[in-house]
Amino acid sequence: RDKEFEPGPWDHSNLDMGANVVIPVPTPLGGAIVIGELTIAYFDGATTSVIPIKQTVTKAYGIVDPDGSRYLLSDITGTLHLLVLEHANHKVTNLKLEQLGKTSV
Repeated sequence: RDKEFEPGPWDHSNLDMGANVVIPVPTPLGGAIVIGELTIAYFDGATTSVIPIKQTVTKAYGIVDPDGSRYLLSDITGTLHLLVLEHANHKVTNLKLEQLGKTSV
């Protein structure tokens, strides 16, 4: 009964209101990717990296590399993207999103 919540390293108050996908990032990078309607964010407890995206709803994802540095993303319109986590010394330094093309929904 005497327990209280305290902010931790994963506490972020400015997430995209339309965030609907959380992707765990495997080691050695670790962390999580949060995909919203307007942004994609990477968090690892100490580092935060956010990029804006065209408004959409991501419905599916798939990991490309075992180290978690590339992901395929698909949205409700069938657009296929490649999300790249640029990194150095096992720390994510930047996010890059490339449109690959269209596929069936």
